Amino acid sequence: SAATLRKKYDDAVTDLKKQAEEQFKLLIHNVKDYAIFMIDTEGCIRSWNKGAEEIEGNIANEIIGKHISVFYLEKDKKDSVPKQNLEMALKNGGYKAEGWHIRKDRSVFWADVVYTPIYDKNDKHIGFSKIIRDLSSRKMTEETVKRSNDFLDSVLDNIPNMVFVKDAKSLQFVGFNKAGEKLLGLSRKDIIGKSDYDFFPKEQADIFTAKDMEV
Repeated sequence: SAATLRKKYDDAVTDLKKQAEEQFKLLIHNVKDYAIFMIDTEGCIRSWNKGAEEIEGNIANEIIGKHISVFYLEKDKKDSVPKQNLEMALKNGGYKAEGWHIRKDRSVFWADVVYTPIYDKNDKHIGFSKIIRDLSSRKMTEETVKRSNDFLDSVLDNIPNMVFVKDAKSLQFVGFNKAGEKLLGLSRKDIIGKSDYDFFPKEQADIFTAKDMEV
C-alpha cells in the first residue's frame, strides 16, 4: 500500500541521515591537525577529537566536563578572556582569536582559535564549536624576523652617517636615523611619508627620482 511504501521510504531516509551523521562524527573525531570539539553555553567541554588530544595533550575522559578556561593563561582568566570570546562569538555569529594556550603538560603554544555558536532546529542556542590550530612555528618565525628587524633598525639608527630608507614604489621616506636628524635639523616626523619633492626644487627632485628608479 501507499502507506507501507511511504514508511519504507521514511525509514530509508532516516537510516541514511543516521549513517551520514555517524560518518561526519567519525570524520571530525579522527582529524589530527585541528582540535575540534563542542562546548555548552557555559563554556564546558562536551566532546573531544583526536586533534584535540594531539594538540592539547588531554584524552577525552580527562577533559570532558571541564571549562575551556583550563587552556588559558592566568592573566587571560583574570581578564575574563574565555567568557569574552564566547560572548563575541554569540554576538557576531562567530569569533576568531589568536593567543597563548596551555597544554596538559603546562607547556604553551600559539593557538589560532575559531568559535562558532550552535543552534538546535528551533533556533535555540545550545553551545559552541571550537576549532584550534597550533601556529607555534609561525609565531616563532615571526618573532625571529621581528628580533632581526629590531636589531637592524638599532644598528642603522646608531650609525654616525645619515641613513634614510625609501619605499620602492612611492619613493616616500619610510626610515631616517639619528645622524640624519642631527645633520639636517629635522625630526623623523618631518621626513617620514614625504618625498624629495617636499624638500627640493622640482628639477633636482626629478634627478633624484630618476636615479632612484634606475636603482
